[in-house]
Amino acid sequence: MTEHMDDFENDKAAGELLEFVVEDVSRFYIQVVRERMWEEEDSDSKLAAYATLYRVLEEVAALFAPFTPFVAEEVYGALTGASGHPTVHMCDWPEADADLRDPQLEEEIEVVREVEEAGSNARQQAERKLRWPVTRVVVDVDSEAVADAVRAQEGIIGERLNARAVEVVGPDETWGELHYSAEADMSELGPAFGDDAGRVMQAFNEARIDDPSIDALEGSVEATLGEPVELTDEMVTFRRETPDGVTGTEFSALDGGGVVYVDTALTEDIESEGYAREVIRRVQEMRKDLDLEIEARIAVDLDVSDDRVADLVRAHEDLIMEEVRADEFRTIEDGHRKTWEVEETEMEIAISPVSTAEASD
Repeated sequence: MTEHMDDFENDKAAGELLEFVVEDVSRFYIQVVRERMWEEEDSDSKLAAYATLYRVLEEVAALFAPFTPFVAEEVYGALTGASGHPTVHMCDWPEADADLRDPQLEEEIEVVREVEEAGSNARQQAERKLRWPVTRVVVDVDSEAVADAVRAQEGIIGERLNARAVEVVGPDETWGELHYSAEADMSELGPAFGDDAGRVMQAFNEARIDDPSIDALEGSVEATLGEPVELTDEMVTFRRETPDGVTGTEFSALDGGGVVYVDTALTEDIESEGYAREVIRRVQEMRKDLDLEIEARIAVDLDVSDDRVADLVRAHEDLIMEEVRADEFRTIEDGHRKTWEVEETEMEIAISPVSTAEASD
């Protein structure tokens, strides 16, 4: 950004700042540390997250002051209070501190973000919302550097993709559950095999191989036909065959990349947490309707039309209460009430604020 400013390229400088604030801070860092900031106790981890965000916002205010002076002034004053300068325009231009840089961590986070984007795309293909957990994410990579980065940041990847487990398949490994099929190009196959082209194509269609190579395909076709065949790359297109419930999306990062596979197979436990997360989302919206303070405690009344779904939700009542700051589930006569359609199941939810005296009992 500073280089652009020195070259009088203010539009590019503003673009760099906007991308940093939106992509790096808002859509990534704040979401990563959100759980830490919600901790009840002032742990070192929580305080470090707040201190980091404070410094970032303080310097960002100084950086966008030349572009939006009045907004920057408002943000800086609200942030620093009496501890800062009388005006943001008295701040020195921020300079990067080389001692605080961690190039290896930056590379790892670059991989994390690419894996997250690919995993999110795979979820969309499977029509599985992010609030529903998945059993596992398998990251099949083609370089050791990418594999090391995924392993180092496995926890964040699991959180970002809401996965119970993250598995890494290294460049020298194969994922045993993955197979390949072949599709024949008859414009190449026909002239090469003549009257036998139909038989060869049928053998193509039946082939299921572990390695997308001509050698492996020739072996499979030979086993089917009982005679050797000679194939070329132009005759065939390989397609990945994933297990049932698994979708995959390619990604690139560092000097390599790979494929992120998301296993969206449903289990009773996955369904249970998924429905609980749906309830949490609706209750949080209802809290906003009442304009409740973040710390305000509530009571929740929940009626689910489907008995099976009701049992699934009930298994995660503690999670719901913790996330929405509820003291109890009980019948609510008066309160804020709404009926929701959740995954084709009707749910009636009512919430009511709990008085300070009730909350302390």
